[in-house]
Amino acid sequence: MPNKVSDSFWSTIEKNQITQIPRWRFVLKQITLWIVVATLAIIVSLAGAVALYISLNHDFTISHDYAITFLHESPLLMSILMSMPYSWLVLIVLFFLLVFTVVSRSKKGYSYGIIRIITGLLLATIPLMTIFYTSGIGRSTHWYMSENYSNYYHLVNGNEQDWSHPDKGRLGGRVIRYDEKERILILKSFANEFWQIDVKNAKIDSDTLLLPGNYLKIKGVQTTKEGFLAHSIHSRSEVYIAEHPELIKNR
Repeated sequence: MPNKVSDSFWSTIEKNQITQIPRWRFVLKQITLWIVVATLAIIVSLAGAVALYISLNHDFTISHDYAITFLHESPLLMSILMSMPYSWLVLIVLFFLLVFTVVSRSKKGYSYGIIRIITGLLLATIPLMTIFYTSGIGRSTHWYMSENYSNYYHLVNGNEQDWSHPDKGRLGGRVIRYDEKERILILKSFANEFWQIDVKNAKIDSDTLLLPGNYLKIKGVQTTKEGFLAHSIHSRSEVYIAEHPELIKNR
């Protein structure tokens, strides 16, 4: 009986012209699989770093004066919910599930178990996310996306959106031109709108330069549809801190 089974087995192979798969293909498949897993883990970590930056970079989270002003406009819970980077969080979940699926379907993935796979993914991505965040890569990625993809502005609710309310006295964006004689600033806002800013009586942080290409955060009053009267001007990377007026000077 065993001989008959063996004969049938080999005759089937010969009949269907089945050839042995080289070992290098299996090795290449495993290497490719782990390269994909590593790439997805890096993407998840980077997305986490960007999400963390967006969440923590709201001025109302680190400036007492601005927090009071902001909370006058909306309740604390609403402010926190609105500041969450939902688009990035959805991306993180999707890529995390994709990594989990790839690992679980690998050669030995079935033997790892759900808890072990999830723990391994967290141990791999959280330290990398921390490195991306502390090194500024998360911030740079967010800024690059903001500056080069107009649709990105509508997908997140970061500090740029906080400074896109001229009707509430907050306007931010990139300097296009500055007329030093007339003290008029042309600004392209974070919402891709052009504004004419009167800076004659504005207080300007000592380290803030009104040079083309620089990003600013301006507090003041909207005067016309495209006009704004500046009361104080701050660089994008700095927080508005009214508690320390020595950081601000008239120009």
